[in-house]
Amino acid sequence: MRRPLLFIVVALVSAVVALAPCHAQPDDKKVPREPWESFADDPDVKAYFEQLKAGTIDAGGRATLTTKVLPLLEDPANVRSLERLRRRIREGLLNERTLDAASLDAINRETATWAMGRVAAAGINPASSVNTMLLVGDLRGKDGKPWPAATPLLATAAADSKLPLAARAAAMTGLVRHAEAGLSLKTEAPRLLAVATAAPAAGSGEAGDWLASRALGLLPLAMPDASPEAAGLLVKVLADASRSVDVRVRAAEALGRMAASDAKIDAAAALEGIRAAAIRGLEQDLVAARDEEFGQSLSGGGLAMGGGFGGGEFAGAGGMRPDFGIPPGGGQAVAAKPAPPVEPTVLERDAWRLATLASAVQPVGKGRGIVLVGGDVAGDAKTFASRLRENAVILHEWIHPKPDASTKKPGARKPVAAGGEFAFPQGGEMGTQTEPTKQELGQALADALDDLKAIRPFAAGAPANEPAAESGAAAPANDPFGSP
Repeated sequence: MRRPLLFIVVALVSAVVALAPCHAQPDDKKVPREPWESFADDPDVKAYFEQLKAGTIDAGGRATLTTKVLPLLEDPANVRSLERLRRRIREGLLNERTLDAASLDAINRETATWAMGRVAAAGINPASSVNTMLLVGDLRGKDGKPWPAATPLLATAAADSKLPLAARAAAMTGLVRHAEAGLSLKTEAPRLLAVATAAPAAGSGEAGDWLASRALGLLPLAMPDASPEAAGLLVKVLADASRSVDVRVRAAEALGRMAASDAKIDAAAALEGIRAAAIRGLEQDLVAARDEEFGQSLSGGGLAMGGGFGGGEFAGAGGMRPDFGIPPGGGQAVAAKPAPPVEPTVLERDAWRLATLASAVQPVGKGRGIVLVGGDVAGDAKTFASRLRENAVILHEWIHPKPDASTKKPGARKPVAAGGEFAFPQGGEMGTQTEPTKQELGQALADALDDLKAIRPFAAGAPANEPAAESGAAAPANDPFGSP
């Protein structure tokens, strides 16, 4: 079962389980409260709320929080509504508007100490572990901003390979919120660098890529000027063909933002890693599109054979898969197979990747970029950035054409203007084709790939291109939770 399908199945099962008690209730009866919602009836909790109104919490109140309220996050009976419970605790019992500064700091520390001790406890439910870690990131200071003392706790948890990956992702989510609020991450640079550049753990998959990508996004805030060690590690990530394309793109983005003369960046190696990552991303998407097209042709009962089983596109590989134009045993190649149909969202993602890589080499307007430390390859780097950006614009404009673009002939790399091949014709009448076909989008992707492959390698001794993307190796997503 493919992972996206698994996510859908889990979501549907969870929804059914969650809704079943609701449907079991007669229309004239209210749905019973969740078990945790009665915690406020406990005498000790009532005493806590009385102290909260007064603005101070004593040792007895803090004990009530850690022994009677926070453990509710681990109660299996509450697993369906942990997010609501977590927010109720944060807003009702850790309210910065009610508590004085000293009491708030003390109660936040008590909560964080309990949470960090429990998040890795043996046998804890993964959902409980995640919500416990999220609570640490939710803690606020008296000014209403994220609590600064939680920053090192979150960074340490995100870098702790012994913690469950979901809990580490929750810690990184809190750290991102701290960064967005303007809290300094400079003391956390070593931990972020470790998360960003560590070899992915076995089986971490998309969740591991997500964690590394978020760390790479925060790294320039923690380390505005790359150290030689950091620069070297980022170049290694760029050059690692086993890494996902999006992680390599994020590594390039971070390196470009952190480029400094003292970093001693191997510009040629960095540029070569960027070139290879750009090519790999386009290759993977074309391979995935070809596999999808092939699968649909089989499931639809039509094999779309060009010349029959004897010598057409299905010759070779035992007649089981197309060879895309290469006859068995070598010899003269047959006509190249047309580019596969590609979804518009794939083009948009590839346009973003190429634009991001271009900015890593030479940003538009203010910024650093690898060109700043390019040395002997600075001139080639500028040309390379222009090439990447040009291809990004072309792909983007296939989906979002400019109304004033000059009309191109059919088959040209750039899309035509509005009113042309894939826009509404002038006069308001519907044409035979109002938008680009998926086949045309696939050809645009193939053209971009050919253009980038023609760029000479930057690093001495580097192969012309990385090994071709394997069939069926679709580009991984960024988000372990499956959101867009």
